[in-house]
Amino acid sequence: MFARPLRDEPLALDLLNTQWIENGALQDALLTLEGTREWLIECQLWNDDMPLAPARQQLLQVRQAIRAFLQGDTTTHRETLNAQLRAGHWQAQFDLDGPSLQLIVSADQRPAYLAVYNLFELRRDAPQRIKQCAASDCILYFFDTSPKNARRWHDMKTCGNRVKAARHYRRRHPAAHKDD
Repeated sequence: MFARPLRDEPLALDLLNTQWIENGALQDALLTLEGTREWLIECQLWNDDMPLAPARQQLLQVRQAIRAFLQGDTTTHRETLNAQLRAGHWQAQFDLDGPSLQLIVSADQRPAYLAVYNLFELRRDAPQRIKQCAASDCILYFFDTSPKNARRWHDMKTCGNRVKAARHYRRRHPAAHKDD
C-alpha cells in the first residue's frame, strides 16, 4: 500500500491526490497497474471483472482533466469531463428494500465516471469548499469541512507547520531573505 499523505477525501479529490510531492519528487500511485488496483481497492471500486489497463487509462485522463478544470482551465478539459459523464447513467428502480439508483456504465469506465460525477456534485453543492493546499510545494486537494471554511493546508502538521516555520524564520532573519 502507498504511503499517500492524504486519503479519504471525496472521490474526485482522492483521485487527484494519487499524485503528491515527496522529498521534492512527484509520486504517482497510478504509475503502475498494481498501484492502480491498490487505489481502486482502497476506494472500494475494484471488482474482478474490471479490465484494469483501460480503467487506468480512463483514470489518468480524468485525473488530468479534473486537475486542469480546478486550476481554471475549464474550456479545454470540460469536454473530457462531459464525455465521461455521457459514458454512464443512473437508473431508478424499486428493489425489495425500496427505491434505489443503479449506475449503468461499463466496468472499465465506472471508476472514472464516479470520480467525474463526484466532481459534478461537489462543484454544484459546495464549490468554495474544494481547495488546493496553500503550501507552494504541495499539490494535494481537500474538501474543507471546517465550520468557517477557513482551512488552508491539507494538514497542519506538515504543510501548515512548514509554511509557518518558514515565515517565522524570514521574520527573524530578514537579511538572509532580502532578495526573496
